[in-house]
Amino acid sequence: RSGLRFSMVPLLEIALIYFWGRGWREGHFRYFVVAGTVMGCAFYTYLVALLLPFVILILWAHQFLLARSVWRARIKGALLAFGIGVLIGMPRLLFFWFYPNAALLRATQVSLLQNPAVQSGGLVRVLGEHLLADLKMIGLEWQGGFFKQPLLDPLFFVLFAAGLVLCLWHWNKIE
Repeated sequence: RSGLRFSMVPLLEIALIYFWGRGWREGHFRYFVVAGTVMGCAFYTYLVALLLPFVILILWAHQFLLARSVWRARIKGALLAFGIGVLIGMPRLLFFWFYPNAALLRATQVSLLQNPAVQSGGLVRVLGEHLLADLKMIGLEWQGGFFKQPLLDPLFFVLFAAGLVLCLWHWNKIE
């Protein structure tokens, strides 16, 4: 709605992990195809989406270490997903290969380490202040925010906070 490309990354990341996991559990190629398609499309959203293949590689390596027989059975689907993702993302990947400054310039402009507050107050303090500001933006202190309205109205904010506390309380019971 506001034209912010980075807001698509979490959605596509969740879809990628969901379809990858479904393909891994069930062994159907269609889920690996969808996962590869989502991965390739994610490359066009925001720069951080270029790290999504590494998340999948970590999951893949985890399965290699723990369930080698399943890993061998799913290797064709995994390679298919990576192939589709690279094929769809090839124009953007080639652009960054030939023009690396285009990819790295924005990353250096918004780097947290370039923030003068980090040099004066420390990284932990700055991260804590930003986290508190983000939590306030969800429903407590929104008047000065970018959208001039809360992201969640007070009732949904209370429900969101209760759900968050409940999830954190039962984190070790999640399957």
